[in-house]
Amino acid sequence: TVHCAQSQQLGYYLSGTTADSANAIFTNTASASPAQGIGVQLTRNGSAVPANSTVSLGTVSTSPVNLGLTATYARTTGQVTAGNVQSIIGITFVYQ
Repeated sequence: TVHCAQSQQLGYYLSGTTADSANAIFTNTASASPAQGIGVQLTRNGSAVPANSTVSLGTVSTSPVNLGLTATYARTTGQVTAGNVQSIIGITFVYQ
């Protein structure tokens, strides 16, 4: 959740290295025994949130607002093999 000291139009965008042309599946960066053919995808209300695309939260004030993000595994290319999955995804808040 996020909240502001006073009412603000607020949004956010995700950043990180992606593994697909839609920039919606973040690369598996695990260094020890990494899984293959898999990455991490963040969704909001069931839809993928691509990197570098601002998501508006509307007016945010002192009451907490849920970002609505869910992390899931997502298939990239090639055969999926077992292993570790790790991804670094940045989130930047934007006052609109």
